[in-house]
Amino acid sequence: MEAEKSKPVEAEKSKPVEAEPIKVKKTKTIKRVVEVVNEDEKPAEKPKRTRKPSAYNMLLGEFMKKIAIEEQEKDKDERIPRNMRMKRAQEMYREWKAKNVLMVGQQ
Repeated sequence: MEAEKSKPVEAEKSKPVEAEPIKVKKTKTIKRVVEVVNEDEKPAEKPKRTRKPSAYNMLLGEFMKKIAIEEQEKDKDERIPRNMRMKRAQEMYREWKAKNVLMVGQQ
């Protein structure tokens, strides 16, 4: 008996999926955005505000200045490397804070 030759099965052709149109509910803000985009205008920019530096940043700046002045007087071999100066300023701040917190507590 001869082996029966099977016919190749054809795959069903898929139908393209039709997407429903997106419904956007128009509100006042959307209308305003659409108007701005259409007119190519930018809304009025607020002036940029700057914060005053914190006490910590001001003190660190002062300590860094002190370190820079001290380092100028030293020989090149004795100087603190630049990448270690911030650590030294932080140590100075901790010492200053410990001393001043004790003074505030005594009052």
